[in-house]
Amino acid sequence: MIRLMATNDVSKALSEPMENNEYKALFIPTTSGTGSEATKTSVFYLNDVDKFSVHNYDFIPDYILFDERLLSTVPPYQRKATCLDALCHSIESFWSTTANEESKEYAAKSIKLFFENKDAYMNNTPEGNLGMINVTGTTAAHALCYSITMNCNTAHGHSVAMLQSRLWKYALEHNEKLNGDRGHDYFFSNLDELGKLMGGENAEDGVKIFDALLSEFALEFPKVSEDKIDEFVSKVNVSKLSTHPTVLDNDDIKEIYKRTLL
Repeated sequence: MIRLMATNDVSKALSEPMENNEYKALFIPTTSGTGSEATKTSVFYLNDVDKFSVHNYDFIPDYILFDERLLSTVPPYQRKATCLDALCHSIESFWSTTANEESKEYAAKSIKLFFENKDAYMNNTPEGNLGMINVTGTTAAHALCYSITMNCNTAHGHSVAMLQSRLWKYALEHNEKLNGDRGHDYFFSNLDELGKLMGGENAEDGVKIFDALLSEFALEFPKVSEDKIDEFVSKVNVSKLSTHPTVLDNDDIKEIYKRTLL
């Protein structure tokens, strides 16, 4: 987006599409998580209060340089948070209502790569750093995480992972209304398949394995007041949650925040 700002009206950058220009972009990822070298999305925090996502296929770079040595100096907390972000990207991509067979194949490969490389990555070996890669899209966990990141002193990947745990459990308990038109048989079989990809037998095992990761990484769940939760709910646009497998209204979102932060 910065590249396009060089030749477009900056005052309209968050509200109107920008025209492409002749400048080239080289991206060099320095963590395992965000996937910003592969997506059409740029995210902006204004005054540490409001978060904006802007989508444009011209944000995708012309060149990418992957060098696993750049991960060798990532601090331990960010090492945990960014690799969990990569895993959450993969899970959200797999269960997204817009997923197709090709995107699910990539997401499945990414989940397998995570578990194959997790221990070596946490031990900061070159092989583990090289294997911790990701290319995906997101659903509700990312949509709900930004208020937590801005208010609870947690890294982005930490915030996403806490919500992902609660959202997965909530989807298994509350699935009367689904987004998309694939039906309940697909919904349950898809979550079971996701649990198997993570090393379990079904969806419930997948949740347990995910929670075991949070315990292994010793990532605590911060606490906030219920008034703060109401504020968080007010900042979520439920109309933008159509890619999440289950329908979520404001009451659902409040319950998920309560389960995460109270």
